Amino acid sequence: MTAPRRIEDLPRRNATRAKNEWGKLQREARSAGGVVVTHHGEDAMVVLEAGCYRDMVELVEQSRAQQRPAIAELTREFDQHLAGLQDKGTHGRMDRVLTARGRTRTRPKAGPTF
Repeated sequence: MTAPRRIEDLPRRNATRAKNEWGKLQREARSAGGVVVTHHGEDAMVVLEAGCYRDMVELVEQSRAQQRPAIAELTREFDQHLAGLQDKGTHGRMDRVLTARGRTRTRPKAGPTF
């Protein structure tokens, strides 16, 4: 089986020719790694060998499995932040911060080089 190539690099066949020359299309897909079937000049689908498709699905599943722990950690962190925002005292603190408009209760102290 040939490794997958970029869609732009694959041979192209219009839908009518693909239908009328199905056997030839299969052989070409096997040798070229796939064939793009077009409909009215637009890419409509890619014909691949079944083994190539299975390999691609397996790669996607492996990638998703690797991402799950990171997504779970991000979800945990988000849930912690959300719980903090939903705390009873948060609403009042946020109101005070927003109404202060940058003003502080005490005057800031400037350093010795000010």
